[in-house]
Amino acid sequence: MADWPNLQDAYGSAEAVPSLLADAEHGDKSAWEELWGRLCHQGTVSSASYAALPRLAAMAGRNSAVGYDEALGLAASIISASDRPPGFDNVRESYADELATLTGFAERSLGLTKNFGDFVYALQFLMAFEGVQIWQNHLESLADEEVQVTCPNCSEYLYAALGDPDFKARLAFGPSPSEATPLAPIQPELLKGSEARLFGLAQDRGQDEVAARMLYLFGRATCPNCDHTFLISQALTAENT
Repeated sequence: MADWPNLQDAYGSAEAVPSLLADAEHGDKSAWEELWGRLCHQGTVSSASYAALPRLAAMAGRNSAVGYDEALGLAASIISASDRPPGFDNVRESYADELATLTGFAERSLGLTKNFGDFVYALQFLMAFEGVQIWQNHLESLADEEVQVTCPNCSEYLYAALGDPDFKARLAFGPSPSEATPLAPIQPELLKGSEARLFGLAQDRGQDEVAARMLYLFGRATCPNCDHTFLISQALTAENT
């Protein structure tokens, strides 16, 4: 049992967290908003954040008929956060049972929604629970229809558009959209590892639009500033190491 008064959330003592979790489970939207602010404040987590994982897993298990699950989303954001308090470097080992449970619920949620955005977020939650470094944070770019990336050659900030009709890279601070360069989608047979799995999960569940956009996110961009061509995934990996 968590000793909530002696744990810390973003605002200090976490003594209010148990009642907020109870209210959130009963559908209180304001309680969810406060939980996000206390347990994953702008991507920063605290000791109470990890202590909440068992409760969030139990809540997700009781939400058996929803696609987008708030409990799954908060748990995924907590476990994938890199801004952690001291002494919490081995949280995946400490909460291995909860993560296994949450992984199963995330896989289940993939089959519960036909909505493009909800499906993308469910995939990102799955990547978070499985610890896939890049896509636990950046897969949501498919729903946002763009991803920000730094050119590995000249260090210019780029936006890669991932929505029809323009799959293009442009300078984040460039003078004109006309300077954008087309993205080059990867061929499906060249996908490997987590990217091949993600593409397969989208195809298997009839999410053809998600699968099609993945090929651009997993493909190549050409920097409009220096004409350097690079894999978007490799550039994102370099930014996160």
